[in-house]
Amino acid sequence: MGRRRPKSPEQAFEYRVEALLRKKGFLTLNCARSKPFDIIAVKGNIGIPIELKARSGHWSAEQEKFQKDLAKNSENGFMFIAQNRKRNKRGYMIDVVHFVCNIEDEWYTKIVREIMDAFTGCLNSVKVKYL
Repeated sequence: MGRRRPKSPEQAFEYRVEALLRKKGFLTLNCARSKPFDIIAVKGNIGIPIELKARSGHWSAEQEKFQKDLAKNSENGFMFIAQNRKRNKRGYMIDVVHFVCNIEDEWYTKIVREIMDAFTGCLNSVKVKYL
């Protein structure tokens, strides 16, 4: 696939996250601007919904509630990844919040760990919150 040109900082951040995940062997489904989450990262038979926010983006209370309710009702977790204002030589750092919905599956946990590994060197903080 040819190189895509981002139309906004948000889209540039999406493309960066997708590229990092693809390097780790994930299939990435870009759903931004039309679906409840921006990206679905898939490996094996597990798909992890991901909401992305660039530095200039805002996660509204309404959107947050909708996504949390969706995750609870489907008994699935999701990840919220936000671009931080701090920079290092690889670019802007990111903050990750993993929302967990009582999932004790070893394969699911392995996939989440692999997603985190994709961001080695650019992680600022990681939090886990239970829905």
